[in-house]
Amino acid sequence: MNSKKLIQASAILALSALSLGNQSCEQAKQNRELKKIIDVGLIQSQPLVLPDGNRFDFQFVVNQQIYSVLYASKAFAFRYQAPIQGLGTSSNGVESARLNLTENDQGVLAKLGLSELASEGGVHYSKEAQCMMNMPQARLAGAVNSFELVGGAGLTLGFNSSGPVASPGLSNLGLQVKVSQLAMSMRALSPMTSNVMGAVDITSKQTQTSVNFNLIFGNLSIGPSFFFQTPLAKVTEKALTKGVTGLKDQLQSYPWQSRVLVDHENLVTIIGGINVGLEVGDQVAVYNKIYYWEGEPCASKLLYEGGLSPEPVAILEIQEVADEISLGKPISETGEPRYPGALVQLHKLHDPIPAPSK
Repeated sequence: MNSKKLIQASAILALSALSLGNQSCEQAKQNRELKKIIDVGLIQSQPLVLPDGNRFDFQFVVNQQIYSVLYASKAFAFRYQAPIQGLGTSSNGVESARLNLTENDQGVLAKLGLSELASEGGVHYSKEAQCMMNMPQARLAGAVNSFELVGGAGLTLGFNSSGPVASPGLSNLGLQVKVSQLAMSMRALSPMTSNVMGAVDITSKQTQTSVNFNLIFGNLSIGPSFFFQTPLAKVTEKALTKGVTGLKDQLQSYPWQSRVLVDHENLVTIIGGINVGLEVGDQVAVYNKIYYWEGEPCASKLLYEGGLSPEPVAILEIQEVADEISLGKPISETGEPRYPGALVQLHKLHDPIPAPSK
């Protein structure tokens, strides 16, 4: 091969490598999604009534297990306590509240000199701003419709929509369980209107699992810890995973959103940090909206929601990401205030950093 052909071949290889590298970066960019902030309501269930009359709290174990399933889904972020905790209302209707921040979040604010937020003192917000900041994007709830343990000769123990199920001839001691199955429904509801945002029904056929183990009924009295060590926990996990995955897919049509926590003029603190997957360089848009309630904000019927202009009042570029908050610097703005509780939506993710060449 002469030198001219060698140069041409090298150029083609270089362009190919560049193209592949760009595709890899673009794929990484497309694969990163922000987690939607949710609240987890109750998954209702009947108890498992045992042949001796004792009851196992099946509702408790399902509600314990949902959190690990949500965490594994990498699609949702949730908090056990709200970001704002009210301490009382003054005569002028202004709520004195405490910010419920992690120690690391407080440290980030203190480092940046934002002492009014980093302190443990009260912060004044209107009731509406406070309730909007505490509002998740969706509330998850559900119900277990049936749960069945099937042993040899078709002996069955469990419950369905009609109530407890127990085959005649079941021993009070235990059951050699061959198959277990569970049917349930899960819903994602709008926290403002209670309208259904997503709904998934999981049938017994979808969760039918061969378990083949000897269940000693007396061991269930030990509590949930025993249940989670049995193959039955895999059945409930399968149902919950199918439900969460289905809701994740349906909620894709709703853009990610959060709320403004406070405007510091040169910086804006928003709710959501490492917990939702935000990174330095991401950009978010801020919109002021108007809400009218029948009575108490967020605790009564929403009569009107509007005032969302086509253009955001500000575009923020994320400068600092903490546990559950982020700080953004305005890179474009209209001059309008960024009110506490204002709507925050993703504008664009930052370009992925290419992997170092070997």
